Amino acid sequence: ETIPQFSEKTYLPFYLSVDTTTSEYVDFLTEKEMKKMGLLYNWAAAVGATNEEAENLTDFTEQRQGICPNGFHIPTKEEWEQLGAFIAQDGKNVGTALRTIEGWDEEPVGFFRGTNDYGFDAVPAAYSDAGENVFVGYEAFFWSSTSNKEDKSIAYNRGLICNENTLYLNDYHKYAAESVRCIKNNP
Repeated sequence: ETIPQFSEKTYLPFYLSVDTTTSEYVDFLTEKEMKKMGLLYNWAAAVGATNEEAENLTDFTEQRQGICPNGFHIPTKEEWEQLGAFIAQDGKNVGTALRTIEGWDEEPVGFFRGTNDYGFDAVPAAYSDAGENVFVGYEAFFWSSTSNKEDKSIAYNRGLICNENTLYLNDYHKYAAESVRCIKNNP
């Protein structure tokens, strides 16, 4: 079974400055890094909520457009799982298949060069926590629209690390800033 959102490359990287009066994006990256990697967003900005709303949200019952353009939405935790399953079923290594070929730090022991087999173009923008950008060149994190039901201050994301071959599931504080990837809505 194919996954149309992913197999037809209908996802897109989408980086947009948002109205900081309702939610926040982070620009701790240098101007050169921002041009290459895009902006990082807290979860509220990604899903199109105010910070106060985000503190009380758990899950959405419908696709969440958030900062994505019309016809696209922030992927759920399950949609990220579908992406990983599709790539694995295709016989590819998920972690390397999504990363860009260049731009990732090659020094760690066990570094796996990205192959970018699907044109996903994941760049190592890392994340920002408490005003500090962490692990630029080594990691990439992408928000999902799914909150942790047991702790409303946390939402799920997916991560890539330069010396791992997986697209791993993680959850992190909603105030942190991470990359955003949008996928096309189902018809």
